[in-house]
Amino acid sequence: MAEALVEERRVLIPLPQHAYDTGRVIAVRVEKQPYVRFDGNRYSVPHRLVRKTLTLVATTDLVRVLDGASEVARHDRSWSKGEVVEDPRHVEALWEDKRAASRHRTRSRLIATVPRVDELMAELADRNEPLAAQTRALNRLLDEHGAEALRRAVDQAIERQTPRAASVAHLLAVDQRESARPPNFTVTLPDRPEIRDLRVVPHALDTYDDLTKATDPEP
Repeated sequence: MAEALVEERRVLIPLPQHAYDTGRVIAVRVEKQPYVRFDGNRYSVPHRLVRKTLTLVATTDLVRVLDGASEVARHDRSWSKGEVVEDPRHVEALWEDKRAASRHRTRSRLIATVPRVDELMAELADRNEPLAAQTRALNRLLDEHGAEALRRAVDQAIERQTPRAASVAHLLAVDQRESARPPNFTVTLPDRPEIRDLRVVPHALDTYDDLTKATDPEP
């Protein structure tokens, strides 16, 4: 038997250098949200891959997601149902992109309405001022005072070399007092139809006169 084993080993084919991949391979579609579905669970992927078809490779321990030959996500496999398995890096990148897009929209609105805001922002950047907070403040001033008044105040702030939202707000307040303009009060209603579509029907005030007459003491 020993001699037969030695002879058999001589003619055996050597094992492959790399283990054979026994994972389950399927195509998965990333929908509007940056997740792929597999076996009743959702696994996060980078948000730049939304609307793309990727390759998912699942083993007993891992779920890997490939874009072509490149691995774009790797998660521990969940054997539960209805789980959302996320990579914190995917979530953080998504929120940072959303924050950047929001900052871009609000700044674009300002520049389109008040062109010299771009110059004011450049001054703020040179002074290492927080641009996001300044942009939010200037947008509030735009809503409260209107484009024309804000343009004048921004021009004055740049000429006075005080390119800050606080300075613009002060100049707007001075302009409002000198021009005797009434203050603007912005009322933000909740996004609920029963409140936004509410209509109050005024009643005739004669009813109150009748009530007063009914309670007047007789002479």
